[in-house]
Amino acid sequence: MNSINRTIKERIPTLVIGFVLIATNTLLGCTLKKESRSPDSVQAQKETELKLNFIGFEVDETLTKKQAEQAKRGLQILYDGKAFRNGIPQSVFKLLSKLTPPKNQLDAFRHYGSLPSPPTRPDNPSGKAIPLEESFVERDGSLLATINCFMCHAGANAGMAVAGMANTHLDQFYHYSNYKKIATGEQLLKAISEARILMGKDAENDRAELQNMFHQLDEFLIPTFQYASARGDNMGPFAVWTYVARMEDPSNQGITLLPRGESSMFTELIREERLPTVDPNPWWHRKYKSSSYRYGENSEFRSAHFALNFTNPHPQANETHREHVEQIDTVLKFADQTRSPEYPLAIDGQLEKRGEALYHGEEPLSNGKFLKCHNCHGTYQKIENYGTVGNWMVDYREPGIKNVGTDSKYVEFLRRMEPLAKRTEELRNYIGFSEEEKIIPIAEVPPRNGYVPPPLVGAWITAPYFHNGSVPTLEQVLNTRIRPKVWRRSLSPIEYDYIGVGLRYKELDLTLEAYEKDLQTVGKTTGIEGVQYRAIYHTEAFGRNNNGHNFGDAMNTEERAAVIEFIKSLSGPNMVPNDAQKSTVKVDSTPANKSDIR
Repeated sequence: MNSINRTIKERIPTLVIGFVLIATNTLLGCTLKKESRSPDSVQAQKETELKLNFIGFEVDETLTKKQAEQAKRGLQILYDGKAFRNGIPQSVFKLLSKLTPPKNQLDAFRHYGSLPSPPTRPDNPSGKAIPLEESFVERDGSLLATINCFMCHAGANAGMAVAGMANTHLDQFYHYSNYKKIATGEQLLKAISEARILMGKDAENDRAELQNMFHQLDEFLIPTFQYASARGDNMGPFAVWTYVARMEDPSNQGITLLPRGESSMFTELIREERLPTVDPNPWWHRKYKSSSYRYGENSEFRSAHFALNFTNPHPQANETHREHVEQIDTVLKFADQTRSPEYPLAIDGQLEKRGEALYHGEEPLSNGKFLKCHNCHGTYQKIENYGTVGNWMVDYREPGIKNVGTDSKYVEFLRRMEPLAKRTEELRNYIGFSEEEKIIPIAEVPPRNGYVPPPLVGAWITAPYFHNGSVPTLEQVLNTRIRPKVWRRSLSPIEYDYIGVGLRYKELDLTLEAYEKDLQTVGKTTGIEGVQYRAIYHTEAFGRNNNGHNFGDAMNTEERAAVIEFIKSLSGPNMVPNDAQKSTVKVDSTPANKSDIR
């Protein structure tokens, strides 16, 4: 009898985990499959690998020794996943990865917008090759799976995976769907930790990290990611406003949050909002401009603000904040040295030179008017060799906010967040931060509608265009008459439109009513039909207007081709920032003269 009892006792952990696996499998509606290592399956996997050229995942060789060391350290911190404080215990992550496995790299890209890691990525504690956006970090004796900055800040177009470029293929609704499933199975997943304790394993920290993860899902990721409805939507920037809203008492408790499930007048402020999409700026713009975001934000201590973006719920948030700011500051050293990939096809030198003159208003258009693009997007002086990419001196004087008629939903949201921005000022009173201003994350909101026009370095690769990704090609940015009202993007990171310069797409005839109706059914599924539906962009939907910036309409076809050729050449090597001119000079936002096209 004693031996029977002992046998039952020894089998309890196995029985518990077995029950959890079966129940969670049923909950997520997935089937566990054994991994096959047959030659046929290996060959099939090779045929479905993404064959991409990796750009910018190594440190610039032209840096000084000190700069290179800082940039390498920043890249390592990024790969290590230390920018994000929370993670999923490996025991839970292994289960979830088996329940919802991508079949291969191409499948992962189509469903998530996930990219493979470059061959130069160092080994990680998990001991296996992992997707670019995944990291494993060791903390307090636990190995945690987490995400890193490349989920949103590494994108793929034209067969290139580019560090620092917005991931405009990201499907955050697919992530939202998985988050909902995980949150639904909270009690089952917690049982895994309990079973590990029965097996005599030290899982106390795993249990604490799991609790932090569910807090993050409930209060941050699920409420924000639910608004992602089109491929490329990025709801990440809204998490920081949610964090500020959930701070319990900034003056006395710093960045400590309200207990999970509690609310306040500030949380209700953001909960009532419908969130529009916004694409992040390319990292290489940081060489030329002082502000960080589409709407500006010129804080001297930007690392603290970025750190708050990546602060997740955990009890030691105040104690680890200083170290976190230092880590983010180092990551930004890597971001600062990234550069745009060069345009891969030949450049017509004569066309480039004419485009340069038209862009700078040095040559009139056929209608006698002058373009004044440089007033907003910077001045460029060729150092040598027309007919080649790169070799430009970049003199970008940040013009401040300009309202050129593009969709205003995002900036209107930000202006309504002014009470939250003022709330961050209270952090100056917190005794843990008050003596070190550089670690205080102060938020700003724009004073009026509009956005900061970016420099045009690397513009050829950053489609789709505008802050909301509403225009597929550069040609359409300069010609409002050919912008598609409804379009479905290609799901391939290889295909690219080298004629219009931008995304390959198919124009659709679809009313807003029909689009939104199907969005609530097929658009909310995670099968291939749902993935394809979320590849549709409807410019009459909330926050997706593609109007504005109509200055290019004054050009004829030949003039537009010349300006595009000039913009294509603003890429690749030797795009030298004129640091003496890098400033935040505010240019008056008065209407253009009748003879000028800005």
